[in-house]
Amino acid sequence: MAINTKYILAILLIGAFLISGCVAPPQPDKKVNYGFPLGSEAIDLSFLENQPPASVVSGEQFQIAVDVKNVGAKDTIVDIILDGLGGTYTVSPGFVKSTETLAGRTLIVDPSVASKSTEIPGGEEAVIFDVTPKLIVGVNVQESPIVAHAIFPFESRAITRICAKSRQSLSIGAAGICEIMGKRDVGTSAGPIKVTSIEQTVNTLIIHIENVGKGNPFVNVGENELKYSGVLPKDINLFTEQDNIDLTKVEIGTISNLVDCKIPEGGAKKIKLIDNKGLITCTTKFTEVSSESLETMVLTFNYGYQQKINTNIRVVAIPA
Repeated sequence: MAINTKYILAILLIGAFLISGCVAPPQPDKKVNYGFPLGSEAIDLSFLENQPPASVVSGEQFQIAVDVKNVGAKDTIVDIILDGLGGTYTVSPGFVKSTETLAGRTLIVDPSVASKSTEIPGGEEAVIFDVTPKLIVGVNVQESPIVAHAIFPFESRAITRICAKSRQSLSIGAAGICEIMGKRDVGTSAGPIKVTSIEQTVNTLIIHIENVGKGNPFVNVGENELKYSGVLPKDINLFTEQDNIDLTKVEIGTISNLVDCKIPEGGAKKIKLIDNKGLITCTTKFTEVSSESLETMVLTFNYGYQQKINTNIRVVAIPA
């Protein structure tokens, strides 16, 4: 019996349709607009092409140009410090040079379409040093490492939603509009310090923090006041200041007085990061509210940050 190829093709098409109908369509990723750009970096550093060149002649001036791009969500001034040159080079205008204020990235939300937003890039500047290696004569070739440190003040803000529920609601087990126990979705503005998760219990908030950037945060104490800028790498104490950040503000709508994260009045709570991770436990009295509510909580962290890039050059002697 001859086989009707059109008949077979029709059966195959029907089968494919039935199979595809049993497969759930892919779900879009859950995206929350926190009102600021996200990301793990504050400053992007790089040497401009051929600045410095791979090889230079001793006694002849060349340029080191460091491109500084603000990819975070906070305006800042960046100090660039050259290191590794020692006393064998003269540098103009000096080994330290600062950028102008570099604007952070911003997010413009379309009020007519809540899910639509436009991101404006942050500021960028090339920091240029004129460098002259000492004069050497003969057949020598010296390998020289060059390190460019970036040190700058920064601020990270984290946003989440916290459940406030009265004791009466808890005692009768009412479902209500929110659950007081569990993990909260949280977003942190673009920068190296992140709040990775927040867990809420009846009377505590457990806040997990992480340094996800390419450098190290610090809190430098100078003349009895906190300093996050205007310092050199050698000024940052590796044991008492590096890998520290400050929690400076906790805001929870009209019930901020019901949360205690042990921030001194007019001061800041220092948090030590170990292996780039830290933890804060805040006590709460949210059960004292008269009615149930879902409140927005904003955490503000301030700190200095240090990161670096490096390269090598060859200094060639002039012939004898």
